[in-house]
Amino acid sequence: MRDIKKKEGSLVKLLVQNYMVFTMIIVVSGILIFTAAGWVVNRAFFPMDTVDIGKYQKELTSGAYEQIPLSRMGDGFRWFEILDENAKQVYSSGGQTEPYTKEELECIPLIEEEDSVYVEEFQTEDEKKITLVTKVVLSDSGGQVSHYVLLDDQKNVISETWGLDRKKLTEREYALLTQETSGNQIGKYPFQTERNKTYTLILYNKQLSDYQKEKMLRANDYGVLLFLLIYIVLVIAFVFWMNRKIKKPLRILDDALVKLANEEETQAIEYQGPREFMQICDNFNRLNQKLEQSETRRSQLEQEKQKMLADISHDLKTPVTVIQGYARAISDGLVTGEKKERYLETIYSKSCTLNDLINTFHDYSRLEHPDFKLVPEELNFSEYCREYIAGKYNEFELDGYGLEVDIPDEKITLLLDRMQFRRVFDNILGNFVKHNQRGTTCYFTVQNLEEWVEIMIADNGTGIPEEIGEKIFQPFTVGEQSRTSGKGSGLGLAIAKRIVEEHGGNIRFVYPPREPFQTEFRIRLRHSSVEK
Repeated sequence: MRDIKKKEGSLVKLLVQNYMVFTMIIVVSGILIFTAAGWVVNRAFFPMDTVDIGKYQKELTSGAYEQIPLSRMGDGFRWFEILDENAKQVYSSGGQTEPYTKEELECIPLIEEEDSVYVEEFQTEDEKKITLVTKVVLSDSGGQVSHYVLLDDQKNVISETWGLDRKKLTEREYALLTQETSGNQIGKYPFQTERNKTYTLILYNKQLSDYQKEKMLRANDYGVLLFLLIYIVLVIAFVFWMNRKIKKPLRILDDALVKLANEEETQAIEYQGPREFMQICDNFNRLNQKLEQSETRRSQLEQEKQKMLADISHDLKTPVTVIQGYARAISDGLVTGEKKERYLETIYSKSCTLNDLINTFHDYSRLEHPDFKLVPEELNFSEYCREYIAGKYNEFELDGYGLEVDIPDEKITLLLDRMQFRRVFDNILGNFVKHNQRGTTCYFTVQNLEEWVEIMIADNGTGIPEEIGEKIFQPFTVGEQSRTSGKGSGLGLAIAKRIVEEHGGNIRFVYPPREPFQTEFRIRLRHSSVEK
């Protein structure tokens, strides 16, 4: 199964990143929309603020007034005129108006100033009308500078910071001051001529009608609607995108789970995306791998079960067949005298073999039962081994086998189940007797190592082939000669291995064996692990 090598960020990180992108798009869209709407409104209501008259300084200084392109200044600009130091007209681009006085000229707002004029009317306690005209100018530093003029109902100047230096305003001066000139928006631009005279450019722009003003004010409403529309579209796009991003791994995982539930072949999920989804897919892959391994193991166990039943059937059938045949011969009177005695002895011998097989099967099944438990006791392992070998000397000597023993005199204290561990030695030495000829020597040694107690049981007999040695501790593993001769069930070493492992140790078949051995087993019991 292939693991995903490239890992992306977490789902939280993905959500945060996309939310930030979504928010930035919304903010930028809002800024652009409202800036554009503000520009349209500002250009319509305050056209003088948008005119860069300074770029025509060369034409103004040289007196080439006819070269100033009025059309480039923007929509609505009607005409302009040039006034000299005495407010006398020296040039007009086409329009005509009443001449200005110097005092009236002072009341016209500068084109380059970004200003706003506010008019407020009050009533005094004696019910006289007072008008406050305030001009707010934005400075280059971004701050605001305010000027005011306070007038009575006769336009007499009560107080002012405007710099008008007069006691009363005419109706035309008041109109120019409050920018309430009929039909036109007026702005001025003072400049120096080549002869160092101060001239003034007066620029006239068409004043919007009430309908046009209302239409222009709707630009803000349109901007809000456009912003809401963009916002809704982006929200829908964001939801669809996140839905696709999250649903994709869930759909892949769901398909895999359905296949798994239907017992179809399931491939490893390969997905790259948020870390959390990748972890889920990786965990599913591991689960699927475990299930495949479990299914493979189940199939192996099923095969082993079938083989075990076949082996048990074979092992039981052989002595039963002999017993049935011999008993039938005796029952039918086919054998008499001395031959009958031999038949009876054979029947008895095979019945003992059958009983031993049944006992062995019972012992193995009991060891495999989950309720099986050892009954350990503290004992001197060196003395325990000496007592066991002492009981085998006569048996080995009568059968013609040699026995070499090396057990240390020191006391080795272990916790062992005395009866169960005896079966370990019985099964290994029993195989030695069954499968080796007379004159073969068995070697039995005990070593007390730093962490282990190691028992070696070996012989210089016929040996065990490598192909059998690889599975020698599996149930019903016997050589073909043993199977056909009926010498053993193939459970002895499986039982020995189970008992050793229950004691916290291990047993292994050493291949190839060391000289001069042909067969070698080593059992290890860890000092700490046996003290339960």
